[in-house]
Amino acid sequence: MDKDKVLQTKFGKQVTEDSVDIAKLAIAQDKKKKKLVPTSEQSYILRVSDVIVEINNLLDNLEYCEIFLNSYSASAAWKKKYDWSHYIRYHYEVWIMNLVRLYERILILVNEVYDLGVEDKQVNYRTISSNRHLENTGTLKLLKKIDDALNNIRAARNQVLHRSMYDDDKLKRVAMFDFVARHGNNQKERGSFIFAAKLDAKIYLMTKKKEVKENNIKMVDIVEAIYKTLDIKYDEMKRHLVA
Repeated sequence: MDKDKVLQTKFGKQVTEDSVDIAKLAIAQDKKKKKLVPTSEQSYILRVSDVIVEINNLLDNLEYCEIFLNSYSASAAWKKKYDWSHYIRYHYEVWIMNLVRLYERILILVNEVYDLGVEDKQVNYRTISSNRHLENTGTLKLLKKIDDALNNIRAARNQVLHRSMYDDDKLKRVAMFDFVARHGNNQKERGSFIFAAKLDAKIYLMTKKKEVKENNIKMVDIVEAIYKTLDIKYDEMKRHLVA
């Protein structure tokens, strides 16, 4: 996933450059043993910058899932404690939650750039999309497409939250073989159960790794597209706050 292209957008570059300027001022004030008291414009830039940092971190987290799903440890110490199903479920659940968190941060970013004044805990698609300041904007049109596209992800998130774990029939099958291999009484059959769990897990992982990789690329594209709708508003808001 090409995460760098997100910060190469005009909006990404603007916020980065503005943040660098504020960071220099903060260091200069530190040397004078003074605390930087940000202006209205600087406070606005810092609010936007904080969300961009969070978005960047979440994109990193999505990429980590790709790495971890390709890195199941086969060490003896690992095998004594953890099963294939545990490893897959944990990293896939974290990936789902990070996808939803990323979408939420996109909404919070729009809230900050447009200076809508909605509290973070109340930010959702409905409160942002219904705000009059977003009427007939490219940002709103794109948010509608994103919200529709993430319905399946939200359904998976709800499963994790309400059932306290992610499960589907194929992962349940892997978990069953893991369980009987570890806890069954017939040690002679243990080897065949371990083999079945490993084989099913590898087949299952092929599908999940493809799903994660493809969706990660889409999320980078989504963030890039959103950023491309925000640069004009960002400039407008800065000029307004200076005036």
